[in-house]
Amino acid sequence: MSKSAVFLLVVLLGISACGPSAVLPDSGSSVSSRTGDDKNFAPELTPETALSVLEAYFNALNAGSYLEAARIFGGDSTPLLEFNPEIPQDDQEALFASACQTNGYLCDLQLGEILQSNRVSDLALQFTVTLNQPDGSPFELGPCCGDEQISVSPLREFVYTIAWQDGLFQVLELPVYNP
Repeated sequence: MSKSAVFLLVVLLGISACGPSAVLPDSGSSVSSRTGDDKNFAPELTPETALSVLEAYFNALNAGSYLEAARIFGGDSTPLLEFNPEIPQDDQEALFASACQTNGYLCDLQLGEILQSNRVSDLALQFTVTLNQPDGSPFELGPCCGDEQISVSPLREFVYTIAWQDGLFQVLELPVYNP
């Protein structure tokens, strides 16, 4: 069995045995350092692995585990910095806490139905999903900022990208923002 197949098997077994944290290394390690390879080694990105990462992201946001959510997030944090210029760029935990508690990001939404998955590259997958409110009802993002209700349809589908970067799989989109 090839080294990459063994690694993937270990990762997938770890996911099923240990839950989402098996995909997400603690701050002192990385998935690649566990295999002895450099952090440019990328295991195969399967839909199952990508979905586990996305579920871990939503679970961390729902639980208020902002450090964990920040570790899973690998996208552009510029909007969070613009809302919170007093928070240092490297304090991702504080940026996520402020986003969820103060800035209007909806961190209590739950992952709903997976409508579609698209392979963006060998190292990235995109999911189109629905989201649910905390009570389990479907979430819709309505018109914003003076838009007339009749002219704008509510947004019911959301896209999240999971990609291999910096030695682990990460979600590239922030939580839904509701101004």
